[in-house]
Amino acid sequence: MGENEGGMTGGGIAAWAGERVDRCLARARPEWSRADVESAVREGRVRVDGRTERSKGRRLAGGERIEVEAPPAPAVECRLSSVEVLYEDEDVVAVNKPAGVPTQPVRAGERGTLSQAMLLRWPELSWGGADGAGAVLHRLDIGTSGVVLAARHRDAWQALRAQFRAQTVEKHYWAVVEGRAEAGESRLPLTHAQRSPCRMRVVGIDARGRLDARDDILPAATRWTPLRTGPDWTWLDVCIRSGVTHQIRCHLSSAGHPLLGDALYGGHGEDGCFYLHSRSITWRGTDGHPRLVLAEPPPEFWARVGGQ
Repeated sequence: MGENEGGMTGGGIAAWAGERVDRCLARARPEWSRADVESAVREGRVRVDGRTERSKGRRLAGGERIEVEAPPAPAVECRLSSVEVLYEDEDVVAVNKPAGVPTQPVRAGERGTLSQAMLLRWPELSWGGADGAGAVLHRLDIGTSGVVLAARHRDAWQALRAQFRAQTVEKHYWAVVEGRAEAGESRLPLTHAQRSPCRMRVVGIDARGRLDARDDILPAATRWTPLRTGPDWTWLDVCIRSGVTHQIRCHLSSAGHPLLGDALYGGHGEDGCFYLHSRSITWRGTDGHPRLVLAEPPPEFWARVGGQ
């Protein structure tokens, strides 16, 4: 069912006797959602024996030739001219996100995001929406650089998201924090700060060991190990398997070591630039073998820690 140069599904498919058009398409294209199928019919991109079919519920006699025209390429504008490709196979792609670039649009009409740049490089990511955002498997904060994964089709996305939910995907970050930090770990759950919904905080525990009564208590675990220490800073390797918003920033701040320059969580200096880089990610491919992708940090990171 892959698209050929003419924009139709390669060779078409033979209809099943008594099957509805939409159900026939859903069986032939399991990666499509119901909305994908309905859009194809509604937009006149489905042909039965060469004639446009606009009734998704039509019952087929069996043996008809069904062809589907590829959807038009989404009109995407992106100020990010290119992406650094770290890895790609038939299921996923991995790129190195620059600091200062949003991973995905957060407002209607927002441009200049990583997902849009990836969509220009890999048009098949349009299965995840007009800006490719739905194909991205995890998000990095605007100020964070490093590895970002996206799925090239829905089945790969579902398989990888299952690994994320099971916390079998291991992510390592490099961080530069204030002070001389020792190896440590935090398993404090997180929640949204009441007075600042864009900020997270650790959940308080009362004298009886009970958690705050909140609806959005989010379990999280962060482990860190020093790599290099300066006069008033420490370069850390940080490992997480969960993926709560601002998890690393919040946990390190609560441990007394905010990211250098991260004003939202108590950091100082560096003109609002904080040092957090998604160094590596490890997952299991559809063949059962592990995949490891590494991303080099930007030059300013090396300049801050004194070189490689």
